[in-house]
Amino acid sequence: MVAVTRTIRHHPWWTLVVSSLAVLGVAAFLNRGVISATLIADDGVDQTLPVVQPLQPGPGETVYRIDPTDSSATVRRSPAPCT
Repeated sequence: MVAVTRTIRHHPWWTLVVSSLAVLGVAAFLNRGVISATLIADDGVDQTLPVVQPLQPGPGETVYRIDPTDSSATVRRSPAPCT
């Protein structure tokens, strides 16, 4: 134990470096799942639009088309009820 104390006293920077590397190694070991997840390339997301058939109204039905340039939508939030 005296030798360890003497080594730490005479070489404080080497002790700090070795301790830091040990802490870094333990942290890397404990977080290996997170580290591997960030290093693996992710598959791209398919952003192609699906092909759909045009709307064909049945007998007695009407298809309404909304022009997005003439339309607007607003959202109104009602106050929270008092309890």
